[in-house]
Amino acid sequence: MANNETSNRNRHHMIAEYLSIFVIISAFVMAISLSSLGCVVVWQKMAFFGSALAHTTILGIAWALLFSYDMVLMVITATVLVSILLFFTQRIPNISYDTILGIISHGALAIGLLLLSIADVSYINLNNYLFGDILLSDFKSTITVSLVMVIIMVSYIFIWKKLILRTIDKDLATSFNVPTDSAQFIFIILLALCIAVMINILGLLLITSMLLLPAASSRIVSSSPGIMLLYAMIFSIIGTFSGLVLSIIYNVPSSVAIVVCSFLIFIVLHIKYIFIRS
Repeated sequence: MANNETSNRNRHHMIAEYLSIFVIISAFVMAISLSSLGCVVVWQKMAFFGSALAHTTILGIAWALLFSYDMVLMVITATVLVSILLFFTQRIPNISYDTILGIISHGALAIGLLLLSIADVSYINLNNYLFGDILLSDFKSTITVSLVMVIIMVSYIFIWKKLILRTIDKDLATSFNVPTDSAQFIFIILLALCIAVMINILGLLLITSMLLLPAASSRIVSSSPGIMLLYAMIFSIIGTFSGLVLSIIYNVPSSVAIVVCSFLIFIVLHIKYIFIRS
């Protein structure tokens, strides 16, 4: 009994030690930001678009290291520029859009890796960008991700209904002179901005997972876009903080634990849905 109580106290102390206010705020902000964008990504079947932008972050990292520029600024610049390029190349004739995504994203990835082979990377841990580590969140990174969340939420006030209308029927929206193209362009910029500043938390290899999993889980139990957005945020918060606690207790990578917990939420909800239907 005494050993169990001591073990529990040690775990509580360990969790309190690692979960600083910066980590808690960053985790909450990440969960809200990615889940809100993820709903539109799922509706519009843009999973490959998110992956393409994640690959592009390597190019920004390489620029920053090669020319000694600010890392966050260069990653944002590269990701936003590629997102704009992808937006304006979606109507190229005779080439499907997923092919365009693959060409541009892997081209950017290859250029980034080439520049990394030239740059001095001895003073930086690239694993932090590949897999992320939210436990390393500090004041600067917390302010940055929080600012991006505010930008996303404010922008959604103006473009949310237009995005939904575009998802339902783009031609109908056009016939009523609803400017859905401008709303879509703003959304793509928001997505690029969010991915760029979140790679320190989740890593470029796993960030797309947290765009998709909470939104996909929410879609199983939702009956309207607004409800889906709310549930996506809730599932994202649960998965994020469950993963954080799991990573601290069992000393596993935080981003991996967060994605695994979110994946388990999706599996449980999907199994429950199958049983209800049967």
